[in-house]
Amino acid sequence: RQTSARFLHFLFVQLAMPRKNSKSSSALSVEAELTLVLTVIEAKNLAPKDSNGLSDPYCVIRLSTGKGTKKTHVIKKTLNPLWNETFVLSPLTDESVLKITCWDADLFSDDFEGQVTIDLSTYTKNGINEIRTYQLEGRGKRKEVIRGEITLNLFVAVKDSFNDIPEREKITPDMKRMSSLQGLAPPIPQFKLFGEPLGEVMKRERSAGSLIPIPKFIASVIERLSKEGVTTVGLFRTSGNHVVVSELKHQVDRGVEVSIKDIAMQDLASLLKKYLSELPEPLITYELYDILIVQDPSENDEEQLYKIKSHILQLPKENQALLKELLKLTKDIIRNFAHNKMNLSGMSICMSPLILWDRNRDSGVNLQAIERLKMLFQTLTLQYDFIFDFVGTDASSRNRSASAVNEGSKLFLTYDTNGDGVMDRPEFEVFYHEILFTLELGEPSPEDIDKTFKLLDVNKDGNITQKAFTKWWKATHGKCSLRRKVRNKLAGSRGW
Repeated sequence: RQTSARFLHFLFVQLAMPRKNSKSSSALSVEAELTLVLTVIEAKNLAPKDSNGLSDPYCVIRLSTGKGTKKTHVIKKTLNPLWNETFVLSPLTDESVLKITCWDADLFSDDFEGQVTIDLSTYTKNGINEIRTYQLEGRGKRKEVIRGEITLNLFVAVKDSFNDIPEREKITPDMKRMSSLQGLAPPIPQFKLFGEPLGEVMKRERSAGSLIPIPKFIASVIERLSKEGVTTVGLFRTSGNHVVVSELKHQVDRGVEVSIKDIAMQDLASLLKKYLSELPEPLITYELYDILIVQDPSENDEEQLYKIKSHILQLPKENQALLKELLKLTKDIIRNFAHNKMNLSGMSICMSPLILWDRNRDSGVNLQAIERLKMLFQTLTLQYDFIFDFVGTDASSRNRSASAVNEGSKLFLTYDTNGDGVMDRPEFEVFYHEILFTLELGEPSPEDIDKTFKLLDVNKDGNITQKAFTKWWKATHGKCSLRRKVRNKLAGSRGW
């Protein structure tokens, strides 16, 4: 059937071609005018042009041998617009050039996003009927921020075959019937998940009867990773197969029921990372970026820890739910460090840029912000129970925090084995190894130990004071359940 379809398509195009030397008077000898049926499907990863870190993109379409221009609708507040609009362009000749320019709609002057120029001369001879993705390009030597890609469906046909197609509309039932005969791929339906606001996706899924607090497909990915992927070496650090990940994303956005049962764990992890990175706004929203990054989480006192919790609990419910699932998955992964070689530090490097980023993340690298973001992710992971499950900021909760100070002092005295009132590097290394294993956070790397030791060595004399240690312990490990676990596991060997 496929061979027959290709032959019919070839014959269809050949019959439509002008025959200059033909002297026959039959209808087939008349020079048929070709037309281009163009579907502007979507664009991805456009450059933000507005102050909110997004754009209002639309496309202008011009065929060099045609008259005038055509436009898509404006899609508000997105860097990944889905237009899915079809246009009929004619006449199509050997000299035709198609130019598509993407703009950001503004009140006074629109901003240039990029353009694509396509020489159609070969298509009038050989025909075309396929979906292609093109990289957006700039305008000559102008210094402009250009990025992203646009996906188009190009189809060459005889003009009379498409007289009834309404322009600026999605493909009609007539075109769908025609596509089954001539191979024209219908546009992507409105099932998009990637690049869509999380709130909009959840509103759509709830209206369809879903009771899951996060997108169903993402929930299935996280569930399989939690059950079968936590022992995979380098999970989230090692990239998956780009082709597989792109195809999975494409199928999900077309509304296809995708089975992930046989998908490799690295591919699923990469797919999850891709979903998070393409959200129009991060899980921890833009307005919290400066609030949470301005302070170093490792130096926060009790009040600052409560502030972090307060800000996280003010996020939209769907953001909270997805953040919780990601942190739970992180905890599952680092508990299996012996198998996957992924500790908390490694996971924070992979995951922290996916939950919070600056509006101007393309403007340059802020190393200080990156380090603080990693430490914030580590704090959220370690304080998961406190932030999401522990309710109340009354006197009793503050008493528990005060108890954390006492526990920190006891830990310090326990590991200050020579009793000189400070903890040197060898003593701290013993502590760090035992505590991380006790909390089931995996084997620490030498870099982790060195970084934390330098952070706590406030006097820069190669020693950690009891005050600095106790303050750090209260801020990062002060939850009572963690303290109880430490106390119970170390009671025998340390004589508590």
